[in-house]
Amino acid sequence: MGLGKWCSKANINRSHRTSLAISNKRTYMFSAGDDKQVKCWDLEQNKVIRSYHGHLSAVYCLAIHPTIGILLTGGLDSVCRVWDIRSKTQIHALSGHENTVCSVFTRPTDPQVVTGSHDSTIKMWDLRYGKTTLTLTNHKKSVRAMAPHPKEQAFASASADNIKKFTLPNGEFCHDMLNRSLGRDPELKNWKRCMVAAFVAVRRDGEDLCGWECVEPS
Repeated sequence: MGLGKWCSKANINRSHRTSLAISNKRTYMFSAGDDKQVKCWDLEQNKVIRSYHGHLSAVYCLAIHPTIGILLTGGLDSVCRVWDIRSKTQIHALSGHENTVCSVFTRPTDPQVVTGSHDSTIKMWDLRYGKTTLTLTNHKKSVRAMAPHPKEQAFASASADNIKKFTLPNGEFCHDMLNRSLGRDPELKNWKRCMVAAFVAVRRDGEDLCGWECVEPS
């Protein structure tokens, strides 16, 4: 992959820098922050063209649906909100977590949203109806980051207690991906984004991920 080309600079306020997401279809970037706001930027015009209002406090994670015009946002109010990108209408408020929603993803193949929270749970939602289909309680600490596998029907979730692998769409637990006696799972090379995000998050809290040093997967 070649070096990226610098295109423009968006003037994003310091209180509005907790999360970014870039559309793979249009020249749109979405930003969110401690100011409760979610904004859509046109990167060609270098300006905000839409704002989404509804969160009661800081917004910590964003995800764009790969195939339909839907934006997902999660934050300190313990809710993941589902937005129609064009109309700015809130389609669903996915309520059920007992603490901050700090990670979210969705996939093009299933009408499913997956959220991770500081309450140590992962919830799977039916995007069509805005209802919880499953709650995973395998983690004992905050679920800081998640990432779907690039090829398999699976995803990884990262917390200070471990990185865990689950199947999709059913959420069956596969195994822990860090094991003190066996060493690092070779699969970790497929979960670089999740692993790095987890290390950054738990180190910020003064914790270690299972006592492991941060060694990037090859």
